[in-house]
Amino acid sequence: MGNAGRQAGVGGSPDRHPGLGRQFNIYVGLAYIVFAVLMVVAVNMSQRSLALEEARQKSRILLDRNLATHYYFTKELKPAVFPLAARSTDEKRYFEPTWMSSTYAVRRINDYFEQLGEGNAHYYYKECAINARSPGNEANAIERAFIEKLGGNPRLTESTAVRTIDGNRFFVVLRRGEMMEKACLRCHSVPEAAPSDLVARYGPTRSFGRKEGEVVTAISIRIPLEVAYARANELSMKLAGILLVGLMSLFGVQIFVSRRFLQQRRELEEARENVRTLSGFLPICASCKKIRDDAGYWESVESYITKHSEAVFSHGICEECLEKLYPGYGPEK
Repeated sequence: MGNAGRQAGVGGSPDRHPGLGRQFNIYVGLAYIVFAVLMVVAVNMSQRSLALEEARQKSRILLDRNLATHYYFTKELKPAVFPLAARSTDEKRYFEPTWMSSTYAVRRINDYFEQLGEGNAHYYYKECAINARSPGNEANAIERAFIEKLGGNPRLTESTAVRTIDGNRFFVVLRRGEMMEKACLRCHSVPEAAPSDLVARYGPTRSFGRKEGEVVTAISIRIPLEVAYARANELSMKLAGILLVGLMSLFGVQIFVSRRFLQQRRELEEARENVRTLSGFLPICASCKKIRDDAGYWESVESYITKHSEAVFSHGICEECLEKLYPGYGPEK
C-alpha cells in the first residue's frame, strides 16, 4: 500500500505538435494541385482527341463529297454528253475539261468553295499526282513520297498525321487515289494519241508516259486544328481557374477549421490544467479517518484533500453532532 493515494491528472497535458497541422495542410494542398493538374491535362487531351475525331469525320465528308462528283461525271455526265460531242466535234482534236475531266471539275468546285467563306480557305483538298496534268494538282514533297510508297506497297491505303504547316496545325490525310486504266491511256500514253486541244492546253510532257495499273494519284486532305486546339486550351484555362478558386477555398476552410481546432484544444488544455483529481486506493484509518500519504505519514482528511486537490474546506457542524455535543442547542423538533 506504499504508493496508494497518489495524485493523478485527468489525462495529462497532451503533446503539442503545431507543425503537424501545417504539414497536413501542405500535403493536402500538394495532393489537390497534383489532382488539378492531372484533371486539366486529361480534359485538354480529351478535347484534342475530340477535335481529331471531328477532323477525321470532316475529312471523310470532303472525300465522299468529291468522290460523288467523280461518280456523277463517270456515270451520268460523260455518257450523256459524249454522243452529242461526237456528232459535232472532231474527236481527235476536241478537248474541253469543264465536262470531260472530273478532276478539273473538282478543283474548280474547290476554288469556288474557298471563295464562299473566309474559313473555307483553311480546308485543303487536292487530288495530287507526280507530273500532274495541271500544275494545280502537282504533288508536294510529302504527297510525292506517299505516292511513291503506294507503288511499292499495295496494302497501303491511307496515312494520317498532325502536321504544322506555315505555323498552323492540321490533321492531314493522304489516301490512295486512282489507278491508270486502259481507257485512260488515250490521253496519258503519248501526246500523239491524245486530243490536240489537250496537248495545246497542257503541253506534250505533263501526265504522259503512264502505264496501265500504275497508281497515279493520291488524295490529300487537310483539316485545320488551330481553332479546336485553342478552344481546348481555353476550356483548360477556365477549368484551371475554377480549380484554383477551389484550392484557395479549401485552404481557407482548412485554416478556419485549424484555428478553431487549436482554439478548442487550448481551451481544453487550460481546463485540464485547472482540474486536479484524486485517484487510486486511499489508505484511511477505520477509527479516526486519517489518510496515510506516500511517505507513510497519517494526516487528516481535510489536510490531505487540500494538498492534493483544489478543494477548500469551510467548517460547520451537522445536526447529529450538534445534538451529541451540545444537547439542547439544536433546532427544536
